[in-house]
Amino acid sequence: PAPEIKPGTVITPENAASFPNLKKIMTLPEFKRISSRDTYAHYDKIEVVETAPWYFSREHLELMKQNAKNCKIEPGTRQLLNWEAGIPFPFPKNGTELMWDTLLGFIYFTPELAFEPMAVIDLDSNGRLERTRKANLYVLMIMGRTEDRVGPKHVYPGYKYGDIYEYGSLVFTYPQDMKGLAFVRTRYWDVDKPDLFVSYIPSMRRIRTLSGSDAQDPIAGSEYTWDMWGGEWQNQTTNKIFPCDYKMLGEKTILTPRIAFKNQLYLKGDQFPGLTQWEKRRVYVLQIDSRDPSYYYSKRIEYVDKESLKGVFFEYYDRRGNLWRTWRMYLYFSDAKIGKWTYQGNDIINWIDKRRTVLQMNTTINPTHVNPDYFNLKFLAREVR
Repeated sequence: PAPEIKPGTVITPENAASFPNLKKIMTLPEFKRISSRDTYAHYDKIEVVETAPWYFSREHLELMKQNAKNCKIEPGTRQLLNWEAGIPFPFPKNGTELMWDTLLGFIYFTPELAFEPMAVIDLDSNGRLERTRKANLYVLMIMGRTEDRVGPKHVYPGYKYGDIYEYGSLVFTYPQDMKGLAFVRTRYWDVDKPDLFVSYIPSMRRIRTLSGSDAQDPIAGSEYTWDMWGGEWQNQTTNKIFPCDYKMLGEKTILTPRIAFKNQLYLKGDQFPGLTQWEKRRVYVLQIDSRDPSYYYSKRIEYVDKESLKGVFFEYYDRRGNLWRTWRMYLYFSDAKIGKWTYQGNDIINWIDKRRTVLQMNTTINPTHVNPDYFNLKFLAREVR
């Protein structure tokens, strides 16, 4: 589609109207951002480049072949069965299979993630800097491990298959009045088992157990919520905890930022000068509909890269069906030789209130120092003293 938009094309708000097929190859929120400088959080320009391959390592490709033969979804619970490692459904046939692909594809960045630190930057309705917080963010995959500390059935040594799936933690380091505020979320493999979600509030010296509803709240006043961690971190495929239905709406070609070979995300005003190169990519379009009217989003649309099976753009709609937030991923190869990638950062926009949060990641490459201690609240609080 859009043959006139080819490598070398430069699109700006001033010339966007001269490309009649541009709207066909962009998500609607992003099309609006490049079409007019009057649009909130507009793009200054997009430079179209040749589409480059995204790929997995040979080891991960072999695991995918095995999964294609063995993995299946239990019809009643929607629990994934027979999975040990790799993407379970290389060629998803329905929305539930695609949902599992995107959830498990997360671990093929690396079995551990460490952002030391991650800057949480808020911009106001005029695109001006409002405030900045800094935090260390950690993820440790217990299941599906392939690179280091791999026990039986690809599980972290000392843990058992089918129990804990992953850990995530966040501890604030700046400003001073937030320093030591920490959160830990434990995700279980059983889709109907609630996460263990706890926080430590240093000013009160108190540990608090959080609920699934708390995962819908903004983190430290930003546009970033726990259920949006990594774009999508709700407890998915469950029939008991804010259950959802999944529809694969089809495939399409969209313009999306090129995966870089180094971290180039930085803000200059309200723009990312290092991230203007975009390419055409094939994506699956996944719709997630909430069954529970108390859940904050009525539906979400996720654009899943067909080659990497990674969600690259997300739309979140409020209970009235209005577009509330969008999430744009920016990725880069941390080890291009084996196809390992990680985050540059994320751009989260609240279209209703005209607010914006940018997550600027300082990624620690191969963070093998991350171990289960990093998901202990007391340990995290000591780390930032």
